[in-house]
Amino acid sequence: MKKSIILSFICFICLVASEIKAQSFTVLADTIFYAATPTAETIFDTVSTGSSAVPYSWKVIDCNFPADWLSPGASGFCDHDLCRTLYSLWPSGITCNTTPYDTGSTWVLDLALDLGPASTTGCFYVTVRLNNTSIPTDVDTETWYVCYAGAALDVSGGKVKKEISLFPNPANDILNTLFDPNSGICKLEIIDVSGKLIHAQSCSNGNAKISILDIPQGVYFIRFVNSEGAVIAVRRFIKN
Repeated sequence: MKKSIILSFICFICLVASEIKAQSFTVLADTIFYAATPTAETIFDTVSTGSSAVPYSWKVIDCNFPADWLSPGASGFCDHDLCRTLYSLWPSGITCNTTPYDTGSTWVLDLALDLGPASTTGCFYVTVRLNNTSIPTDVDTETWYVCYAGAALDVSGGKVKKEISLFPNPANDILNTLFDPNSGICKLEIIDVSGKLIHAQSCSNGNAKISILDIPQGVYFIRFVNSEGAVIAVRRFIKN
């Protein structure tokens, strides 16, 4: 009986592992940084599908866009079926489903902006969760970090690849970071959503532990900085 239970458990683990490995799409950048202008523009994401067609569901899971950025016509997301205003997607949290994307597709969503009428300047973010509807464990997120009307982007620019790990996220007291030890990263800086520096510490050997016990609950960003003071990457985390 005991042997049977163990074998069943092993089979269950193998089944779960096979699902986890069956990642049907790749998010090449978990954070997309963009300096917006007053003109209408579209910011593409960097999702790439694998060897088979993929049906997606997606939803906005976090956003701090100001009210005039959320007004109908100012911002929205388009998949290959429909375009929807961000006003309708947040904070309602509705789930949107798509028909299957073709094999080898290199985009899934794009963020459309028309901030000409907006009066609020600064840097704000919106995060979307993507899911292959046929595989529950096949899920990832992307964050668009947008600065408007001269607000400093304060990052090396473009799209940041996912060679940096941040865990757990959300976190309570300790935040762990892992990164390429050859990246030149030697300093970590925590900033709040307004850009205020909250904490800074040196790091080496491709890893660091950060105590966030005294930081208030909320959304923050970590800047990964090299010896010349250049920002290599920025990652978002939540303090519980």
